[in-house]
Amino acid sequence: MDSLYHGVWCCCYLYGRAKVRVFRSLVLPVLLYGCETWTVTKDLRLRRYSFGTRSLRRILGSRWSDFVSNELLLRETRMRFVTCIVREHPLPLYGHVARFPDADPAHQILSAKESHEWRRPMGRTRASWLQQVDLHLKEMGMGLASAWGMARRRPLEYREKWTQQRAVLAHAPIPDLNQQCLLLSFLYLSMISSCNALFLMFTLNGIISSFVSGRYFIVFSDYFWFMFPRIFWNWDIKVFADVPVDYFTNSVLLLCVPLF
Repeated sequence: MDSLYHGVWCCCYLYGRAKVRVFRSLVLPVLLYGCETWTVTKDLRLRRYSFGTRSLRRILGSRWSDFVSNELLLRETRMRFVTCIVREHPLPLYGHVARFPDADPAHQILSAKESHEWRRPMGRTRASWLQQVDLHLKEMGMGLASAWGMARRRPLEYREKWTQQRAVLAHAPIPDLNQQCLLLSFLYLSMISSCNALFLMFTLNGIISSFVSGRYFIVFSDYFWFMFPRIFWNWDIKVFADVPVDYFTNSVLLLCVPLF
């Protein structure tokens, strides 16, 4: 990722769609190499999840102050969660190993049973690879034994099963964010109205005109730029530092703020 930062991610001649294609063709295969054999832990899942979303934000130049959720980011780039991609790979491998000859080492390892005297070594993961495959198969309405027999006797039916499961994961609905965006906008407008009402009350009482100079008004405007970057993107107020703000200027500015 760092080697592609200056040459590709920061290149102004490439569209965002082209950068996402480069990420999908060059970065994801390296990240997911051998993921069909992973025993996914909580830490590994969070690290892969954060790497995917953080990389897309870095590619598109999205900052934390833009208030862009991960769901909206994936919808814009037409990508999926890395954790969903990882879940697709163990099922085909399980079917391939089931169709191996009985003398194959991989077939013997998966078909072997643990002895009653065996104990999990200290520090190892509690869930094994077969247990994770069993969880994925239960979502398809099968178990390890039934999937093993289906993969050996009816491989086309087994392939159709996990292909349908892959399609479900690939087209998993992303929750609609219109209500969240409306609620966030309403919250911003409510905070703006409250601050404007309080600021206008101070202005009418003569406190701002007496004690607050232009320098403090610049600090106040910068604070609003930081709190509401999406709403005040057109608001640019330039006030000299040594000139106090009068009643008329305060009233006009406060009445014009919601319009921007």
